[in-house]
Amino acid sequence: MSPVLIGLVLLVALLVLNVQATRQIVRTGLQGFRKTMLTGGVWVLPFLGAWLVKIHLQSAAVPAPGESGAGEAEPAPEHLEAPGVASFDVRGHLQNTQNLPQLDWPALDAWAHGAGNRAPAAVADALNQGRRAWLLHLRDALGTHMHLHEGADCFILSPLEPSVARATARYVTTTRQRIDRLLAGMAHFPVAEKSILLVLDDEDTYYHYVAQFYGSDGEFARSGGMFIHFGCPHFVVVAADLAAIEPVIAHEMTHSALAHLHLPTWLDEGLAVNTERRLKGAPPAQHTPAQLHHLHQRFWTPERMQEFWAGTSFQRTDDGNLLSYELARILVDHMARDWAAFTAFVTTAQRRDAGAQAAVEVLSVELGSSVGALLDIVDNEGWAPDPARWGGQRREVALVSGGHRIEDTRAPKAYAWAAQQGGFFMYRRFYSSSSPVFWVNLRRAAPEGARRSFFTSCAWLLATFTTLAALSGCSAVPQAADPNSDAPEAAFAPRGPFIDAPTYDEALQRWQSPEDINAWIGARFRYDTDRAMQLSETQRQASGRMPILAPDAFFAASSGVCVDVARFALETLRTLQPGVQPRYLMIEFDPVSVRGNTLRRHWLVSFERGGQHYFFADSKRPGHIAGPYASVQAFVDEYAHYRGRRIVAFSERESYERRLRTRAVAEPAS
Repeated sequence: MSPVLIGLVLLVALLVLNVQATRQIVRTGLQGFRKTMLTGGVWVLPFLGAWLVKIHLQSAAVPAPGESGAGEAEPAPEHLEAPGVASFDVRGHLQNTQNLPQLDWPALDAWAHGAGNRAPAAVADALNQGRRAWLLHLRDALGTHMHLHEGADCFILSPLEPSVARATARYVTTTRQRIDRLLAGMAHFPVAEKSILLVLDDEDTYYHYVAQFYGSDGEFARSGGMFIHFGCPHFVVVAADLAAIEPVIAHEMTHSALAHLHLPTWLDEGLAVNTERRLKGAPPAQHTPAQLHHLHQRFWTPERMQEFWAGTSFQRTDDGNLLSYELARILVDHMARDWAAFTAFVTTAQRRDAGAQAAVEVLSVELGSSVGALLDIVDNEGWAPDPARWGGQRREVALVSGGHRIEDTRAPKAYAWAAQQGGFFMYRRFYSSSSPVFWVNLRRAAPEGARRSFFTSCAWLLATFTTLAALSGCSAVPQAADPNSDAPEAAFAPRGPFIDAPTYDEALQRWQSPEDINAWIGARFRYDTDRAMQLSETQRQASGRMPILAPDAFFAASSGVCVDVARFALETLRTLQPGVQPRYLMIEFDPVSVRGNTLRRHWLVSFERGGQHYFFADSKRPGHIAGPYASVQAFVDEYAHYRGRRIVAFSERESYERRLRTRAVAEPAS
């Protein structure tokens, strides 16, 4: 057989195989990123692409342990049975709102608990039965194209094809586990109770469904998903490929895990946004940091800040919606640098005062001043949470954000019961389906459940996914630092109010404590990268030593590098409170090379209070006071972990001038 004929036979075989594989992909109903990448693989890789698609689809079709599906043929139950109690009349306890069934949840709860002596596992099983029954009735109301999938930890009612529903269920399970670990000490998912995800076809259906939780008047912010904490807690999203659904699930499930704490809205949303970023990466930015900073400074006034603390600014339909979520994100991110203290704050924060008292008692932070410092706004009078000024806003938080008004005659009795309990709350991400952020996010990454098998079988796509992962850098709670730079990751919410002054001499008259110095550093310090290069070991050896800025010069410039801000803080603190024994802490890392310059030394300031050690004036986290620590070594070990760099030596010093060093006695925690 001639080579030409052999080539033609192989070409025909390839075409037939690729057409069959492509038809297989189309029949699965896959959408968006997954469909594009699988189809591309078929036609880019001869024979191998089709084989990989077959392997991938087979693995996606295998149910995980504990998973089951309820097809359209399964009838919605009329009654429920449980040992030791009378049957529960499902049909008799259904109420219709906007032609959508809702169950009388207090009645179900009473039936599940029986006489009050049932085991928790039995109660959870009964509740799951009732919720499953409700979902089947809701399935019938929404249409026969809807399917109920039961995973190990969740129910999913959706129009998704079975393999996608299974992947989504597995993602929910994984996300629950990750949130439990990430927010240890805060998060709580009721034992044995399954999460509920409702995936609706389109925006019209989505807003028709959520409208039953809103009052009859007014407008509400657009959203891609909500967590509804009412009777039967569940979260709702608009159907899209899993790349769009996954971030919404991560965000809304965080609300679900924190619902038992009844947090102020800003704290709840800040935790949810940061957790979403930790699990799924940061979405493409609508604005540069500078643009956002400018928008914040223009938007926030004392009146609008009270909206923020009350929670009503998150319901705005203008820029205030985005800015509320962004402010909550950065405020939580900055307060969470001391994770143990932050956890104590979260678990004690009260909705009634937006967490103001807990912030002072646990973190020594005044919320209004902290936000002012964060946004570089000196005139922040009236920014502190003031519940007396909220007026009817507090009622709006409880009722409007939950969408229910007691006087709304359309609402069934179960809704009235929820309102009498203090209302139910829904939380929404700021991503609008009309926003470029939303549409870019749809295509940002493949779903985690499918990604595992996809990565395994499609190694040739590794470079693409690596690039996507790099572009979606995480914002973490708590957050690791860039190991190659002493520049700040971001501004930090300081301990204590921000007190400014026109000159350094006047600052010395106004300031009294390390907290005052720290607050000014957090608000004013700007890192000078060019100066860092000039002070590097490489350039000092070539050009000689450069002077370190004196405190008055640093105050005027408000920019420099680690040793500049350390000298400023130490000499200022020695003037104000010499009794706290301020000293330099010089840390020597394993060297790194930046722009061809070797960097290894880092400077900050220590002081003592009550026999404990504190550390601040850190160019990496300006506005942050670390401590208390029992020893310098304890801080050094933790700091090495935070920086992601090995510390080879450190020393406490009276001067920044060079002298002998003390070897580190312990390796940092990995």
